[in-house]
Amino acid sequence: MAADPLKPLLKGMFGMLLLAGLVLFVHTVRNAIIEQEALAASRRTTAKAEQDLRTQKVQEQRKVWAAAEAREKEQAAARAREHSARQAAYDQRRPIDVGIAFGNLLRRANAGEAEAQNILGNIYLLGMDRVISVEPENFGIRMTLRPAEGLLGAANLKPADPVRYMAIPKLPSDLEAARRYFRLAALQGNEDAMASLAHLHAFRLKQNADLVEGYQWTLLSLRGTGSQVKPSIGGHNEASLQRCAETLAKQLTPAQLKEAQERADAFRPTKPTVR
Repeated sequence: MAADPLKPLLKGMFGMLLLAGLVLFVHTVRNAIIEQEALAASRRTTAKAEQDLRTQKVQEQRKVWAAAEAREKEQAAARAREHSARQAAYDQRRPIDVGIAFGNLLRRANAGEAEAQNILGNIYLLGMDRVISVEPENFGIRMTLRPAEGLLGAANLKPADPVRYMAIPKLPSDLEAARRYFRLAALQGNEDAMASLAHLHAFRLKQNADLVEGYQWTLLSLRGTGSQVKPSIGGHNEASLQRCAETLAKQLTPAQLKEAQERADAFRPTKPTVR
């Protein structure tokens, strides 16, 4: 049987195709590896750029924080210098010892002086920080003028006066103490204290109010009984007393209104014993 002359040719062609396929496979794999390496390199570059950007932002933020901290320190130093200057200026003012003035007022009130009792009642009503106080930051003076004038025994006080208030007692508002001293003064005929008692019972004491007594003092204040003190330390006037009367009368029975009227009619100023 004669050999097939095409067989060697076919084998050669097959070998060439196999070789070409192998070369193509290797080329494809190589290209894929190159692409993967390029992609990885790109990712590394992007990651590094992002990290550099984050680092830059952190550094910039730290610079901002450092600048803000430096400004705050500078401002704090400026405030401290300003406070020291204000302190030095305040220390040069004429001193007034509020603690001594309060002690003297308390002794006068406990000795039975009606006006001292009325002033003390107003101080307890407001609390000392509303009567007179010094702002610790700028040494500004806050005061309620009439009680402050009564406490210090000075007329025409002004917060801008060149004085230095020292040893101001820590005295919170105490309505029961206010009522006690107002009543001691009112029993002696002090009309301002009577009006303050009326206001306390009408508006401030709530469940502790004695409405009959409050109405009694309101009637006496409106009549002008006793030794009138003008101007009113408590800031009372006829209109405010009328409001007290209306407020109290609405809460009283006819029998209680009659009792308050009888008490007011029978009232005679006396000097009570201070306990």
